[in-house]
Amino acid sequence: SLLGMFLKIKDIHLLLILKQTAIDFIKMLPLDITEVAIASFNQNINLACDFTHDIQRLNNALDDLIPYGGTSFNNAFLTEFSGAIDISRQGKYSKVVVFITDGLSEASYEEITQRALRDTIHISCITVELQISEDLQYIAKETGGSFYSDLSSKNDIDLALKKIYSNLQEHTYGKLEWILN
Repeated sequence: SLLGMFLKIKDIHLLLILKQTAIDFIKMLPLDITEVAIASFNQNINLACDFTHDIQRLNNALDDLIPYGGTSFNNAFLTEFSGAIDISRQGKYSKVVVFITDGLSEASYEEITQRALRDTIHISCITVELQISEDLQYIAKETGGSFYSDLSSKNDIDLALKKIYSNLQEHTYGKLEWILN
C-alpha cells in the first residue's frame, strides 16, 4: 500500500493532536508492505518526507511540521512534481491520499478527480473543526475514498484514519498464478 498524508493545520493545539494521532496511526501500519509520505500545504506544498518504510523518518517529518495559515486545495493536489497527485502517482502499490485540512479553498474538483482516477489514486479527506466542502466530498466519493467532517478530538481523527486504512484494505488486489504441469 502507498499512503500519502497531506496536512494543513493552523492551530497549534490541533496540530499537536494531529501529529500524535498520525504517529499512532503509522505505528499500526504494516510498514514492510506500506510506504508513507508526509507533506504539508498552505499556498505552497512542502514534501516533509518522501515515501518510505522508515518510521523514524516519518516521526521526524511529523515533529517538524509547524502551523501556518493560508489554503490552496488546487496547489496541494495539482502542483507539478510536489502536489498530492504527482507524488502519489509514483507509488508502486495501491495509492491513497489522506488529505487533512482546517481551511477552505476553491478546488478544481473535476480536474483533481480526473487526474486521480487516471492514476488509480483514492483520495480521502478529513476536515478539522470545519464542515467539509462539497468539492472535497465530490473528490473523495468519485475517487473511491471517504470523507470525515468537523473532527476535533484525537479519538475522532484516529477513528477516521482507521476507517480509511480499513477501506484501503478492501481495495487491495493481488495477483494469483497457477503453474500447471
